[in-house]
Amino acid sequence: MVEKECCCVGSEETGCVEAVQFNLCYGDNHVIKNVSLKFPRETITAIMGPSGCGKSTFFRAINRMNDLIPSVKTQGEILFDGENVYSNKADIYKLRRRIGMVFQRPNPFPMSILDNVAYGLRIHRLAKGSELEDRVVEAIKSVNLWDEVGDRLKANAMELSGGQQQRLCIARALAVEPEVILLDEPTSALDPVSSAKIEEQLAEFIGKYTTIIVTHNVAQAARVAQYSAFMMLGKIIDFGPTKEVFTNPKNELTERYLSGKFG
Repeated sequence: MVEKECCCVGSEETGCVEAVQFNLCYGDNHVIKNVSLKFPRETITAIMGPSGCGKSTFFRAINRMNDLIPSVKTQGEILFDGENVYSNKADIYKLRRRIGMVFQRPNPFPMSILDNVAYGLRIHRLAKGSELEDRVVEAIKSVNLWDEVGDRLKANAMELSGGQQQRLCIARALAVEPEVILLDEPTSALDPVSSAKIEEQLAEFIGKYTTIIVTHNVAQAARVAQYSAFMMLGKIIDFGPTKEVFTNPKNELTERYLSGKFG
């Protein structure tokens, strides 16, 4: 029997995420192989690795986004606050509110800026009226977007620049007050200025959210993450404080990847 140890660092509070001997297959293709990993609470963890290594698949498994693919089969556990998210008793609707996700390419809804951020609040019935408006404003300000869009909240979100759209998507995720934020290469489709703004915002997540970011950008992982994991062929090869992983990797493959010899 697997002991369900909390992944919190010095705390028993919410926001704990842990994979325990987790496997995932697309039909006969074994993509995630016996992964066990604890994500320290209210810090930023980067998952690095070459294209096709399984990092995005593993990442999406945390809030069961892979369920949308009919051929997916899983074995093992992903624990959230000590409960297996793959249990038959798991409430996926509630899970995806508590574990927010931002995708690689900005995906604003074809509606106003205000309605985009209010969307989750409305469908989860978390706020209405003036309280809803206050939470929308707070979320937009939290991603440093208010000065750019505060005077045109009724404008179509599709009119924003790519960087603004991505920050809007982050605001939309934050508005429902999740405990965990998943960011799947959130700056890979953006220009350097927009990317820098999002990285600056990530620094403010520390101490508030358990943040997990998938990135192919080694320099970005070094800048934003307190912890880093290196993934290769569906397995976690290395994990620890980012400084240790970068300066004293446990595996030769990690060193080769970080030095740019492959990936």
